[in-house]
Formats: sequence, C-alpha cells, structure tokens
Amino acid sequence: LKEIYRTLKPGGTFMMLEGDGTGNVYTDKIKFGYNAIFGYAVSVLACLQFGSQSEDALCLGTMWGSERGVRMLRECGFDDVKIAETPFLDMEILYICHK
Repeated sequence: LKEIYRTLKPGGTFMMLEGDGTGNVYTDKIKFGYNAIFGYAVSVLACLQFGSQSEDALCLGTMWGSERGVRMLRECGFDDVKIAETPFLDMEILYICHK
C-alpha cells in the first residue's frame, strides 16, 4: 500500500476491493450466515499461504475487516478514505482513496 501511495499522482484515486469481514468469526457468522465459512476457508487455504511469503508479511486473510483496512490505508498516507457497498458482490466492499 505504501508503494501504491508513493507512485500515485497527486489528486489520483486508488480503489481496492476486499472482503467485508470484521475479523471476528462470531460476528461474521451473524452477518453473513454460513457464507462466512467460505470466507474463512479461503483465508486459511489460499490467502494466508500466499500472503505470508515475505519477511514483512502481515498475514491477513479475506475477512480482516474494514476498520483495519481504513487504518492501514491512512497509515500509508491516504487521508480521504471512503467505503462503498458493492450490491453486486455480497461479501465485498470497495475502498476509494484519494491522494
């Protein structure tokens, strides 16, 4: 994310589509029902394996949550971070960031 921010032109927009989990299995089960199982299964079987291949990896899966997402984007320098619903993708949200 830091590299994306660095290379983005002033006034540029960065969009990121991510899972709409909370990072809490119980809360996600209430919010998504049995679909939450799929999100956590993808995390364990794919995302964590691919996302932990470097020394500085954060090891985040698909259900890491929008609060953490907004915090990470702001820590990288994005001041204007918005979240948009994605009615066409049930368990996803769209982060819209401006530099």
